[in-house]
Amino acid sequence: MTGENAILRSNLSRKDEEHTRSVGEFIASQTKSKDDHMKQIEVLKKEVERLRVEKMFLSNEVQEVSLAMRASKGKREKVESATNAQTDTGHSTHANGAQETTPDNSPSKKRVKRDLEASFRDGFDIPPNSPSRRRRRQEALRQMRRVPVSNSTRSSPSKSHRNRDIGFGEDEEGGDFVMVDEVSIDPGARHPRSASVSKHSTPTTNRIKEITGLELASTAETINVTSDYIQKNLEMDFYMAVKTHKLPESTQTTIQMLDKIKFKACGLGTYLLDDVFVSKSSDSDLGFFRRCIDVCTYMRFEPNPEVNENEWPLDAGYLVLHLLDTAIAADPIRFISNESILLETIRMLVQFVEHGLSVTLNSPFSLPSESEIPWFKCITIDSEKATKTSLMICALDVLETVVLSCSLDANSSKACWSTIPFRLINSLLLSPNQHHITTNILVKTLRMLIPSITEGMLGPIVTDSPNTPSVESRAKAQLDQEQLIISTLVRHISQSQKFEQSLVLLFAGLESDYSGSPSIGRSNSITPLYIQTHRKSKGLDIGRNNDSNVNYELYITNAFETINLRRTIIQFFTALLLRRGVGLLVNKSLLVGTLTQAISHELDDIYECPQDSSDMGRVQFVNASVRLFHAIWTLSDDKPQLTRSLYGDAGHENLVAMARIALSEYPDPSKPSPAVRFDADVIDRSRDILEQCITLTEADEIYLSMYAT
Repeated sequence: MTGENAILRSNLSRKDEEHTRSVGEFIASQTKSKDDHMKQIEVLKKEVERLRVEKMFLSNEVQEVSLAMRASKGKREKVESATNAQTDTGHSTHANGAQETTPDNSPSKKRVKRDLEASFRDGFDIPPNSPSRRRRRQEALRQMRRVPVSNSTRSSPSKSHRNRDIGFGEDEEGGDFVMVDEVSIDPGARHPRSASVSKHSTPTTNRIKEITGLELASTAETINVTSDYIQKNLEMDFYMAVKTHKLPESTQTTIQMLDKIKFKACGLGTYLLDDVFVSKSSDSDLGFFRRCIDVCTYMRFEPNPEVNENEWPLDAGYLVLHLLDTAIAADPIRFISNESILLETIRMLVQFVEHGLSVTLNSPFSLPSESEIPWFKCITIDSEKATKTSLMICALDVLETVVLSCSLDANSSKACWSTIPFRLINSLLLSPNQHHITTNILVKTLRMLIPSITEGMLGPIVTDSPNTPSVESRAKAQLDQEQLIISTLVRHISQSQKFEQSLVLLFAGLESDYSGSPSIGRSNSITPLYIQTHRKSKGLDIGRNNDSNVNYELYITNAFETINLRRTIIQFFTALLLRRGVGLLVNKSLLVGTLTQAISHELDDIYECPQDSSDMGRVQFVNASVRLFHAIWTLSDDKPQLTRSLYGDAGHENLVAMARIALSEYPDPSKPSPAVRFDADVIDRSRDILEQCITLTEADEIYLSMYAT
């Protein structure tokens, strides 16, 4: 039996290598063909652009030649009409070229000279050289040039535009001609002699008047609308700052909601306009950040003389913090370039978080009698406490963005963590009233700590102990604090904490989809909503409830939020392992045992609830846990101790879970659900662990346990 298993294992490994190699070759060929295709497309694009530019130049030349020919044709027609008019009035010039005679029928030499000159001009199309006629011709040319041709028509005229005729309007007093192109007419240009033109209005000039009138009416209407719009929104002082600052398109919904807020009801009266928002700052972008800070500081400290002093500006606070978060994320380099604004922002956010934390730790949660229901819970929170707690969560969102932005620069990161007090992190992670800290607060705190892990520090721990007498004692205190954080996070991963650490305040985002279950993310700490759950249909009735006399009933779930917290803890441990080494994880055996137990339980939930919405989160948690387990196994020197912790008290259950991952690419006949596919590197790592820690006899027992009915 053992020999057959070895043969099967070697055959499977060989086929697996052949399949992997063939897949790699196929992917490489597809990538090469795709690159060649993209290069051909780029060449064609350049050729099309060249032809387009050439066509544009040719069109411009054709347009200029056409305009010149039309102008010369107009000159000739004008001269011929003037000559015909003189002939009709009985002057000395005749069409048949006869000489003019005097009253005694004797030829006049002067008149004969003029007739020869006229014949010469007619043969070569030369206009008459009379001073009065020359002035009238120049005036006609000036009138033609005063009608502008639009740039869009000159740059790339279409065929229909080039073939259109140019109309002429004649003034009966001076005989002037005005050339008007009804295609290229500028609606805003007014003819200098519109009075004379209006006497003989052509369809073209009427169209000009119509277009000009419509444009003027539309402009006046826009001016009135804009003026009314500004008058209605002058109360919203912050909106004017937003209007001058470039924000991404994702904030348009936030700006629209901010547009609807009545700031007086929130305590932001018009007297704040002179103190905060009307600041003539030369650096407009940094001025926008400073306005955000001033508004948040005002909301945090200033009482409202018009309403109850305990009432906070609810919607305005969320929206201002959300705009500040989006602005920092859109341009983090510019934000961290100014150290004074950076530190001022961090201090303001820390004050928000500390104030909300002082309320949260004083037991704001009132659990109902059905709180023992494992998967669906409701808690009731006082309106004021819910507001301050939700603002604290939103401030943590912004603080997380600031920390991630500071991680781009070493000096900014050092200044950031020198400003954030460690007592804040200590209160969030190691509070004695830990059951009052919601899961999403823990997730945001860990996300802030992950980029702070370096070779010599973990967040603000090293900067928060200056009174330690010596360097050695200071390093020991730092190591003890780090180990305490690690031990606390290991307990969060264990199954026993699954139902205790499950409180999450859900705040739906501005663009959330309310048709299904809400998702946990960064955007759902903006606006608290009244949410009522139906246990049978698992539906949600959602409606805004900003009445300060009514408590908020918040929807609390257990599964997805707990998995999200565990995944974040695994990310924290992985970053700690990569940047600090395996030596810091002093409880490696405890961590490995906790990981294997958590993997085993999550696999059971995956197979028992295949249609659960949190199934993908469970799979991602298993992937991250196996990668961390394999890294600890590879870097550790005490593998026998890790092997004993892998077995634990559950016998072969943990090993069976690892074997299921290793053989997940094959269907499991003992499970009704289809096989769950994990990442390829996770499958390889689980196989490597099993091959090193078990014997062939144990492998047979695990195989039989997997497919036991």
